[in-house]
Amino acid sequence: MIRRLLTRLSSTSTSSSSSSALRVPAGVVKGTPDDVRNKLPLLYDLSDGAKRGIPRWVDPPTKNSADTNTLGTALLAPPRKRSASWLEITYPFSTDVDLRTLYMLADGTSLRAGRFLEELDAFAADCSVRHAVDPDVLDECVRGIRTKPIAIATVAHDGLSIFSALSAMHDFRLRGAVVSVGTTSMEVRTDVLQVNGEDEGEGEVLLGSCYTIMVARDPNTFDKAAVAPLTGGTECADFEAGARMRQARRKALRDGNLKIKPPMPDEVPILHEIFREAQNSRQFRQAGDDEDVRKPPFAPIPMNVSRIRNLEIMQPKNQNRNGHMFGGYLLRRALEAAWLSAYKHTKHPMVFAGMDDVTFGRPVEVGKIVEISSRVAFVDPEGSTMRVFVDVNHISLKSGRLEPRCEFHFVFVPPEGLMVRTPQVQPVTYAQTLMWLESRRRWLASSS
Repeated sequence: MIRRLLTRLSSTSTSSSSSSALRVPAGVVKGTPDDVRNKLPLLYDLSDGAKRGIPRWVDPPTKNSADTNTLGTALLAPPRKRSASWLEITYPFSTDVDLRTLYMLADGTSLRAGRFLEELDAFAADCSVRHAVDPDVLDECVRGIRTKPIAIATVAHDGLSIFSALSAMHDFRLRGAVVSVGTTSMEVRTDVLQVNGEDEGEGEVLLGSCYTIMVARDPNTFDKAAVAPLTGGTECADFEAGARMRQARRKALRDGNLKIKPPMPDEVPILHEIFREAQNSRQFRQAGDDEDVRKPPFAPIPMNVSRIRNLEIMQPKNQNRNGHMFGGYLLRRALEAAWLSAYKHTKHPMVFAGMDDVTFGRPVEVGKIVEISSRVAFVDPEGSTMRVFVDVNHISLKSGRLEPRCEFHFVFVPPEGLMVRTPQVQPVTYAQTLMWLESRRRWLASSS
């Protein structure tokens, strides 16, 4: 019955995806692995693989004597074009066997999604710093002459969808730029590309795009800091319109959060069917082996079955330059837990297909004990996609008290060619039912 209700509600929805990659601006400079440290310093600090990558960037225009900065003045950048923050790095997996091994799954052909998500976060931070800080000052910061005038923190990743598998046998490329700016925030678009040819632009396949929200902070007080506005004509206006649409979607989900507001009237029939199915499932479990009661085919699986709970001590080696835990590290650990939950639910490996509205709340401090908890929250009516919810909390081992820090929503699909239908998930408690409804809302929003 729930399957029929969901199918009816979503029958007019169709999935859509971006089909064009970020434009390569004029004046792009191609570097060597030796340039990664200067052009992508945050990614360089994190990634051994990036140190062997090929970066590209756009040099800033030559300044005249009237607008040349002096030490101690004009540390932040003036209004910038989108090309000023444009960055790209290519990982040569097709020719560098050792590099490929660092990122490859045990199947020998696919990339570790968690590893690339961790680096995508640092890559987006490099783009935002390149927009916010004057190029000369940024160069001095990289060389250790001065301290960076602002700090950058990740707030959210919005709407990454992977359109096809991440192959470890082809070169892999990240391309990004700041596409929208607020008073203290920047939205970075990062494209994930597969490269099938050696010539620039040859055989490029867009695998997916992610929008990352970054905020600027004062490095001493961590208060909000202003960032340079963005200039760029009609193309910039198009990106701003897209940013407003994504912001409105996030606000709608936030305002209707089931932790704050009760379910909508049209969700009440679904709640009742969940209750009825839970009652039926309980009757089957209570019947025992002696009675002539058989479990129905494709019966939903209780949500608790897929739960994964990990405890970790936050170590200094995974901290960012702000002294807190690096967001990309938390993202990778959350994805690994989510994959295990998906595996427990289906009894076979699932394929990462994207993430939806990853939210970083309060910073995670170094030395704290953190609980990473994941569970399958929703399976679509056709059993073709699965949504896994992961929350990250500080935990006190003395009292058991949890302090929420981050929430992640991941999407998985069955491996290509697998004919087994993914079973539905059965919420049992009221809290699980609300989690199921929240994930269903996100499924409806992403498919419309």
